[in-house]
Amino acid sequence: MPELVREKQIRRGDRGLSMGAFYALSLFVSRFVAILCFDVRIHRPNRIPARGAVILASNHASFLDPWLVGAAQPRRICYLARDTLFRVPILGWLIRNYDAHPVQRETTAARQGIEVCLRILEHARKLIFFPEGTRSRDGRLQPLKRGLTLIRKRSRAAVVPVLVRGTHACWPRDRLLPAFGSTSIHYGEVIPWESSESSEAFQARLWSSYLDLAREVDAPELLPEDSVAEGGVVTPPSINNEEPPELLEAARRSAAPLLAQPIHPQRQMAAG
Repeated sequence: MPELVREKQIRRGDRGLSMGAFYALSLFVSRFVAILCFDVRIHRPNRIPARGAVILASNHASFLDPWLVGAAQPRRICYLARDTLFRVPILGWLIRNYDAHPVQRETTAARQGIEVCLRILEHARKLIFFPEGTRSRDGRLQPLKRGLTLIRKRSRAAVVPVLVRGTHACWPRDRLLPAFGSTSIHYGEVIPWESSESSEAFQARLWSSYLDLAREVDAPELLPEDSVAEGGVVTPPSINNEEPPELLEAARRSAAPLLAQPIHPQRQMAAG
């Protein structure tokens, strides 16, 4: 298997001249196109930590999501992307230069995906992650998968909930090309690392953050139809029940050696 995590790509600078001329120029163009075509508005960017490893945990309703969230960042940001996208002419070259890292979607690659994320965060980089695992079919929030919980437990990175609104209307997964429209990116309060917090408690806290953020920005179209039970009590789907138990167990086994490795706090404290 070829080496998929390029150390030089992970280590490269985050801002200013260290961004590189290509990245800085394309970031300017991306922001111009995002405003012109999708009227993107950014709310509460001050909630993102200025330094250290950060996971931007975003909902996922469209192909536009990683591009818009990335274009809104003042720091270089890393992504995970399906390995098949890197075989597409021009697109593969572009996303590689935008710090995307290829991973396979099969369960046998669970360890690979987790390892990529940990190496990115170990160098105090910023990572966009989609806890739902795939694009929503109706634009509403989906049950969260376990990948983010495993990564957070090992990296101890801060997690910022991100709610992207309007992208599903512009480019749903069943449409070949995007349409013009209005979009917005909303950042929630940071979820700091707590060593005593269980995986289930973190999943529930992240889910509640999404629901609170959707209500804060008055976005009922993003709320799951069954997210509120009678009496207004939130019912958090802390586990994606559609994931076969054998796949979840395989992911846990593949991640176990990584979770047991020592951390490098000096890198976590490095400037972003």
